[in-house]
Amino acid sequence: MISPIRYKNINSRTKPMVFKTVEVEMFIVTFLFSTFLSHFRLNYTNINTDCQTKNLCYTMLMPNLATNKKALHDYAVVEKFEAGIVLSGGEVKSVKNSQINLKGSYVTIDAHSEVQLIGASVSAYKAGAKAQADYKPDRTRKLLLRKKEIDYLRGKSQEKGLTILPISVYTKGGLIKVELGLVRGKKQFDKRETIRRRETDRQIRRVLRSK
Repeated sequence: MISPIRYKNINSRTKPMVFKTVEVEMFIVTFLFSTFLSHFRLNYTNINTDCQTKNLCYTMLMPNLATNKKALHDYAVVEKFEAGIVLSGGEVKSVKNSQINLKGSYVTIDAHSEVQLIGASVSAYKAGAKAQADYKPDRTRKLLLRKKEIDYLRGKSQEKGLTILPISVYTKGGLIKVELGLVRGKKQFDKRETIRRRETDRQIRRVLRSK
């Protein structure tokens, strides 16, 4: 029969072992879940790795309507901001059907703190095309941001090497949002690294689909 003292010693030794086992199990579960999230993307192309990890969960909940692939290839995203956009009724329907192209578009802030999206193309809504004879797909469109964000972006955009570009368009709670990026031009090495990472991600997705 084990004495009380001996029993206490055994118990005190086994407790840390139980704790470590639980700790290892939690680590494995966390690792597997993180790996799953890192490879499960909902119509979302490659963006800055740090930003992607930070915003992956909310991105999965918001369908992507358009992505500025050229900007993501040529620029590194330093910071991201969410903006509303002023659209006509027909444009809302077109954008929700992914009839928007961000290639070559950019963002400006004028002297009156008006944030404008320039160069983005929104196709005319097919059902109402006849009533839109004078419609201009590439017209300038107003973006909606908080005053603090506007002042911050204005200051940052004046720094050397930084500019503001639209990164993507998506829906959030039924509303259309534009993801803006405060970006810096990539060097040739950075562009090669982006291509290498994209190819690696494609291979990983291919392997996962084949299982």
